[in-house]
Amino acid sequence: EFERGIIIERTREGMKAARARGVKSGPKQKLSKQQIDHARKLLAKKKPPRRDEIAALFKVSRTTLYRALAG
Repeated sequence: EFERGIIIERTREGMKAARARGVKSGPKQKLSKQQIDHARKLLAKKKPPRRDEIAALFKVSRTTLYRALAG
């Protein structure tokens, strides 16, 4: 239990140091800002393509596209 506490403490310190260096943790973003802007432009057209077609264009799921457009 004591060793586990030390490991947790070291991990937290390491993550804090990484954040201070500018390292981002977590999964990589699926869509770039340019891709999100492009998707918004496609949806703003007079006759926009269906959202699942746009998602297929960027090779992501509809859910990922919805989340990116909402953010």
